Amino acid sequence: MRRAFVPATVLVFCGLLLGLGSPVRATGPYDTPFAPAARAILPPSMLAGPNFTVDPSVETDGYLYVYKLHTRFGDLRVASTALLATRIAETAALAQMEQVSSMQEFGGGIVKKGEQTVQGAVNLIQNPLGTISGAVTGVGRMFESLGQNISSGGGSAGNLLGVPALARQYAKQFGVDPYTANPLVQARLTAMARAGAAGNITGTALSALIPGGVGIAVSAAGTTATLNNIDLTASPVTIAQQNQTQLINMGVAPDAAAAFVENQIFTPTGQTRVTAALANMPLVQDKTAFVNFLAGTSDPDVALFRQRMAEMYVGYNAGVSPLSGFVSVGRHVAALNAAGRLVVVFPTDCFFWTETNAVIAQSLNDFAKTLPAAGVELWAANTVSRDFARHLRAMGWTVHDKSARRLLGQAY
Repeated sequence: MRRAFVPATVLVFCGLLLGLGSPVRATGPYDTPFAPAARAILPPSMLAGPNFTVDPSVETDGYLYVYKLHTRFGDLRVASTALLATRIAETAALAQMEQVSSMQEFGGGIVKKGEQTVQGAVNLIQNPLGTISGAVTGVGRMFESLGQNISSGGGSAGNLLGVPALARQYAKQFGVDPYTANPLVQARLTAMARAGAAGNITGTALSALIPGGVGIAVSAAGTTATLNNIDLTASPVTIAQQNQTQLINMGVAPDAAAAFVENQIFTPTGQTRVTAALANMPLVQDKTAFVNFLAGTSDPDVALFRQRMAEMYVGYNAGVSPLSGFVSVGRHVAALNAAGRLVVVFPTDCFFWTETNAVIAQSLNDFAKTLPAAGVELWAANTVSRDFARHLRAMGWTVHDKSARRLLGQAY
């Protein structure tokens, strides 16, 4: 079904626009955001598998596609195609966890005592959209506020930080993020860690029991390599301290670094991936502007979105053109390349020419004129509408869509 929604992602972007000067009035006509059927977006391997199916109907807030993922472990609402790929990989890992949990060597009878924890998570999400209005995501709210505050400048994941050390070790063996927001994985890891502690089964001992080898469930999705670069068995405090030190060493203002690592809306994994991304751009200046931008994040959808923004800038800097530095754009952030062009990157699933986006574009265009910028480049991870591209090009912008493969090394 094709449906349009007031975007949650939108509020985030419109916040970007506050403070750039006089309010910008946009004129129509505009696109009506819609989402095609899942089969028109996804390859067959992501539509259905041994333990999951994706609902044919997809919704959108105009920036991210929102999917309903049905698994034999429970149902999930998934905001973005990139996150869907991760959730599907986690479903494969869940199947392995279930298989290992039932093994006599692991003490299947002990694990049964933790099954109520797993079932509790299943019960909570049998109706994954029951308390959520349509396709509204945190990223939609971001875009909406972006259009209101480019000129002004100016939900906690904390409950995930208590993941036990043994659960973190087990997560590593299965190739999943111990701080994932997937409640099915969290419940299963918790149950296994309780049983493993009772049976004195270490993470190393567990690896011998996993069918197919360590981390095999997630490796097909291409996420294992990323996780392997992060020591997720370390405590969250240790990870935060390491990230804070690394940020300061690369020139980030100490107060900005502290504010970022203390913002628990970023999981230790996301925080570390952002830090690694910035470290991979050693010659790019004004990283404090980017870290200040991250420190103000208050929604988990937006945290993932901004993490992927950082990674898109890494891809741009390495494969398109060197970046000279970041620049604050109201409450948002952009970059200048060596040629003096303002570069904005958005890891969106879709973009439409809406009134919100018209305001954002005009405000960004006006902002670019206040800089020694030689134009604006927009890089969108996936598709943009024909009218969206046409209007931006009429303003002199260079528009690159479907750039996920080039900038992120991923399909979405």
